This record gives sequence, C-alpha cells and structure tokens, in this order.
Amino acid sequence: RSITFVSDSFFINNKAESYGGAILNNIARTSISGSYFINNTVNGSGGAITNHQYGNTTVTDSQFTGNVAYEKGGAISNHNNGNINVTASTFINTTACVGGAIDTISGSVKIISSEFRNNEAKQIGNVTFNINGGAINNEATLNITRSEFIHNVASQNGGAIYQKVGSDYSITDSIFIDNTPKNFVTNSDNMLYLAKTDNYIPSNATINIEVGSSSVTKKMINKNVISKMKKGS
Repeated sequence: RSITFVSDSFFINNKAESYGGAILNNIARTSISGSYFINNTVNGSGGAITNHQYGNTTVTDSQFTGNVAYEKGGAISNHNNGNINVTASTFINTTACVGGAIDTISGSVKIISSEFRNNEAKQIGNVTFNINGGAINNEATLNITRSEFIHNVASQNGGAIYQKVGSDYSITDSIFIDNTPKNFVTNSDNMLYLAKTDNYIPSNATINIEVGSSSVTKKMINKNVISKMKKGS
C-alpha cells in the first residue's frame, strides 16, 4: 500500500461533507509529524482526520485545536478496521457529538504521552446520538500509556473516556483530572486497579462505573490515579 508523509504542516479552516475535515486516509498509510490541525470542520465524522477501510495513520508531535465533527470524532475518527498510533500530541477544545477528540468504531487506537484537554461531546445539529466520551469514545481496541485527560466533558457518559461493552482496552500510568462526568467511565463490569500516587487528584475523587443500566461509584483511595485498568484483569 502507498504511504503519505506529512511533516511540519498546518491545516487550518478546512471543511468536508462526510469524512475528514482535513485528511481522509482510505486503504493507505499516512505518517504525520510536527503538524497543526486548527479549526477544521466536517458535517460527518473526523473533524481533522478520518482513518478508514484498513488504513494506518501515525500521528507524532502534533496538535489538534478547535476542530469540530457534527457526528463523531472531533479531531480523529477511526472506522472499518483502521489502526491509529498517536504519540506526544495534544487535543484541545475539539468537539463532536460522540468522542470529542477521538472516536473509534473498529480496528485499534494506541495513544502514548499525549494530552487531552477541554474537549467536549455534546449535541451538534439535528442528528441524534448518545452523547458519550468527552475525549474518547471507544468501540474497538484502545491502549493508552502516560497520557493526561483534563477538563473534558460529555453531556451524557464518560467525561474522559466512554468504553463500549466487549471492547478491549488498557490504560497505564495516565492521569484523569476534573472530567465530567467524573474521570473514567465504562459500561462493562471489569475490575479497576488504582495505583500510582498523584497529588493532583483530590482524596475524595470518584470514578463512575456504568454497569448496564445501573451505576456504581467507587472512591479513589489515598489520592490514587489510574495506573492500570485492563479488561479481564
């Protein structure tokens, strides 16, 4: 398959109708580094980027600011068994109905040393969705390491991350601060492992765990932050 390299570039105020306000990667490989995606918009999914149809997209040292998707994935949407790797990148003030920054329906998303701040999942336009995942909505495979989720908001569930039942995920050495609803939300009944002290998390912080239609709230202990949460652990 072909590969496209994008480096030290700016994508500003671009618009698309269905997929990828700035970039649509379809059955190809795309490598993006040192680039800025600012105020891009799509009426469908992927305010800045859509990774589609077994595509592979790598994003390194890049910034996504003010991008909007009227449906899913304010910055990035991942569909049809695509794979996305994000490293040392920031997502700020991006908005969508589902997955304020990233939405993944199938395939996999891997995130390392990245920051998600002030992203939002909220109703936009006339299309009706379940408004989940202020930063990330995951329905596939998700792996997060050494990343931060701060002040993200969802109108319904998962201020930082919304995890669909049956989807695989692992989160290691990551920080969740002041997301609304509080911190990590999942609608499966997996165990949570709380470790790694973090003084930025108040001792009375909570994690809301959605189990089917019911909700269970667990308090963090000793100012703990999520160090490892893995399905089936």
